[in-house]
Amino acid sequence: MNINKHLSIFIVPHHGGKQKTIFLSKKKIKTILGISITAVLALAFILMDYFSLDVTRKKYKTLVGENAQMLTRVSDYKSHIEKQDLTIIRMQEYVRKLNVMAGLKSPDDLRAVGGVGSGPDSGQSIVPAVPSKSFDINRLENLEQTANLVEQNLSSILAHYQSESQKLASTPSIWPTRGYWSERYGMRDDPFTGKRAMHWGIDVATNVGNPIWASAAGRVISCSYGKTGGNTIMINHGGGITTVYCHLSEYKVKPGQKINRGDIIGLVGRTGKATGPHLHYEVHVNGVRKNPILYILEE
Repeated sequence: MNINKHLSIFIVPHHGGKQKTIFLSKKKIKTILGISITAVLALAFILMDYFSLDVTRKKYKTLVGENAQMLTRVSDYKSHIEKQDLTIIRMQEYVRKLNVMAGLKSPDDLRAVGGVGSGPDSGQSIVPAVPSKSFDINRLENLEQTANLVEQNLSSILAHYQSESQKLASTPSIWPTRGYWSERYGMRDDPFTGKRAMHWGIDVATNVGNPIWASAAGRVISCSYGKTGGNTIMINHGGGITTVYCHLSEYKVKPGQKINRGDIIGLVGRTGKATGPHLHYEVHVNGVRKNPILYILEE
C-alpha cells in the first residue's frame, strides 16, 4: 500500500464469500475526513444548542411561575391596601363624630373641611367618597400619614373623655331603636304637603311595639302629645343636650325620671302625623337642632 497515492480497504465476509477491495485516493480521504469532522462539529453544535434551549425553557417556565405568584401577591396586596383605605375612612368618620360629641369641633367646622358636603341638606351626606383603585407608593405614604393623624386625634379625644366620663355617659351615641333608616336629616319633600321643608331629625321605620331606647343617660323632661309628633318624650342629658322621640304608641317612663343609656323609654307607634309606624328622633344642642347621625357611633 502506497499511502501517498491511495488507500486500500479489504472487506472479507465472515461466511467465506468473495473478498472485496476498496481503493481510496488521498483526495477522497481528505474529503471524507473533512465531511466527518464537519458532521461531528455540526452535531456537537446542535447538541449544545439543544441543551441550551432546554435550560432556557426550564428557566422560562420558572420565571412564568414566579411571575404568576408575584402577580397574585401584588393583587392580594392591592386588595389589602384598598380594605385599609376603607377602614381609615370609617375611622375618620368615627373620629368626626367623636369630635362633635366631645365638643372639640362643631358640625359647621366639619362641613367647612368637607366632612358633610354642602347645600341646604348637607347633613344627609357625611361619608367620604370611596377611594380610587389606582395603586402607587404615594397611596401607601398618604395612608400612613392619615392613619397617624387619626391615631393622634383619637388619643386627644380619649384624654378628653377620660377627664369627663360623666359627659361621655350623658352624650347620645346609640341608635334609639332598630329598623330601617327611612328619612334623613335635611331638606325633603314633605309627605303631606308635597312642598320642600326641613326635616329636623331622622326617621327609623320599624314595627309598632318595638322598644325605644334612651341614647344617653339623663332625666325625662316631658311625656306629651302633639298634633305633629304624637306621643313624644323629651330627655335632658345635661351640657345643653336634649333628645326628642316622637310617634310613640306607649310611654315606659315618667317626667322627672332618671334614666341610663339603653333604658327602654317607650314603644314605637304611628301617633300624630305619620305615614306609617316609625320613630322620629332629634338631637338638640343648646336649643339648636343638630344632625342626629353625628351622635350615633354604632354601625
